[in-house]
Amino acid sequence: MSFQKNYQMLSIGELSALTGVHIKSLRYYGRLGILPPAYTDSETGYRYYSPAQADLVFAIQLCVEMGIPLKRFSDFWLEQTQQVDYNKLLAEGTRLMQEKIDAMQERLRFAYETEAEIARCELCRSQKEAISFALPSKSCLLVPYEGRQTEAGYVVLRNRLMMQCRKKQIPVGYEAGLLTVFQAEGSRQFLFLDLAVGAEKQAERLGIPLLCLPQTEYLCKMTKQEGIGEAKDHFAAFFAQHKDALVLQTELFTSIYPPAAPLYELRCAVLPKNLKNTKFYLDRKENIF
Repeated sequence: MSFQKNYQMLSIGELSALTGVHIKSLRYYGRLGILPPAYTDSETGYRYYSPAQADLVFAIQLCVEMGIPLKRFSDFWLEQTQQVDYNKLLAEGTRLMQEKIDAMQERLRFAYETEAEIARCELCRSQKEAISFALPSKSCLLVPYEGRQTEAGYVVLRNRLMMQCRKKQIPVGYEAGLLTVFQAEGSRQFLFLDLAVGAEKQAERLGIPLLCLPQTEYLCKMTKQEGIGEAKDHFAAFFAQHKDALVLQTELFTSIYPPAAPLYELRCAVLPKNLKNTKFYLDRKENIF
């Protein structure tokens, strides 16, 4: 004989109507084992739920809305007493939501900074002569490199640095290029890769030498081709006054950006005192780190 439904029992359709949760979701919760039916008719296979399970569905939905993985629902469901530990559930949900908020705020900060950098680059492009900008501090990985930025060796070495950083969980920034240190006794060129804000601590823990550039004034100039080899010509007046200098070359980050044929930006500044007679670069080895 088929089960005669008790008036207190709810079909899955009635539970769906009562809770506002789709039948497919309720069935999914059942497959996960967190919403077992109170009774299943052995002849028809129909599932029935107790009215109290509507409140259980509310707790499950709260997990969904707060981003708590449903496989962790058992952390908050007290099986022996058939109770939900809402204090624990809400504390975990609040923690996860705050992490998401922090991550979104970081992405928003990056978007604002990128917009500001594009505006700066557009101003640089509009000027024929070098223009002065106060640029923020940054930390970079450096490897000796004597070639050009358009050569295959540059791309290979840059990509190797980036992959090594990912393996070591060192977040990188969005700039890379060439950097030349000019001193009275000569000059030396490097490939640089900047790090994301806060990545310095991870690099320091791994004993990786960094170039830490303080916030300072740079003379910035757009060039249509690579120009770091002619830096002294581009900044002749500057080099007439300073023997120790730092010049960076990177692609100009314009609002309409052509990856196949980018413009370049040269940045020139007085060599920071902390770079003199200091190891601030990686030795170029097969295994960079």
